Amino acid sequence: GNYSSAAVDPTDPTDVWVGAEHTPDGMNSCQWGTAIGRLTFSGPSIKNAAPTTSPRFGGTSVVINGRDFLPSGTAVRFGGSQPTTMTVTPDRITAVSPPHLPGSFLLTVDTPNGQASVPFTYLSRPESTGGMTHNLGGSSRPLPPPVSGSTPGGRLRPF
Repeated sequence: GNYSSAAVDPTDPTDVWVGAEHTPDGMNSCQWGTAIGRLTFSGPSIKNAAPTTSPRFGGTSVVINGRDFLPSGTAVRFGGSQPTTMTVTPDRITAVSPPHLPGSFLLTVDTPNGQASVPFTYLSRPESTGGMTHNLGGSSRPLPPPVSGSTPGGRLRPF
């Protein structure tokens, strides 16, 4: 009879074994054989990620370039924490870093076909982007970066 089959290898989910009946010339049903083959699906790979740092409070948009990312079924972890938002194409992921304790961790991409990681660091203070100085009575000192924002229902308190 006619048959074919496929099965995921229980020891390696990136391998699929296939089997089918075939006839050498396609015409003579008395001469047939069985063909067995293995298909291997590659796991994700990361070419680069930028930036590779985020302040501890998160909010940094990180672009991960690579290959074999799956638009559905891909998970990203910043040191074990999920991004606040993310978009996935087969060769690029854009993810926003969540808040995390300072330190060096792995930025990991998981798909059903495997996992890839690159180093990622959460900073205790935001990196300086330069600054301004002011001169009061002959003394120059850096000004802190401006801070803005609001909290609904919050109160302004002097410090």
